[in-house]
Amino acid sequence: MTVEDKAIRQGGDFDPASMVATATDDLGNSLSDKAKVEGTYDVNTPGEYELTFTVTDKYGGKTVEKAKLVVKHPAPTLEVKKNTLAYGENFDPASLVVGSTGANWEGILPNVEDVAKINVNKSGEYRVRYTVTNPDGKRWKRLPR
Repeated sequence: MTVEDKAIRQGGDFDPASMVATATDDLGNSLSDKAKVEGTYDVNTPGEYELTFTVTDKYGGKTVEKAKLVVKHPAPTLEVKKNTLAYGENFDPASLVVGSTGANWEGILPNVEDVAKINVNKSGEYRVRYTVTNPDGKRWKRLPR
């Protein structure tokens, strides 16, 4: 029997049988549908889970293999808005952030890039990119629309 590690996003669909690549007896008969899985996991809680797979042939021959399930945080999302400032008005980059979503990291303000280029005493259009990162290191950039 061969098993494969698997990674899914938090809340994603998961069937432990999908981790069994092959399972055959000495005669080449498939035993994949007979593989039993032990171990606990929660598709709604990010982390690493070790699962143990056991398959037994009709003669009592047993094979045991382990595989790792990784439940990743959701991809980060970020919503920002456009804004028009009056000449000389103070600019707070966080004021353009409408919201960011994702389990276990809501409320983390995105890192603001390019703010140093904004001159509130000079008219013009300035673009500010916003970046949000989830605990897995997945980054998402957004420009106000």
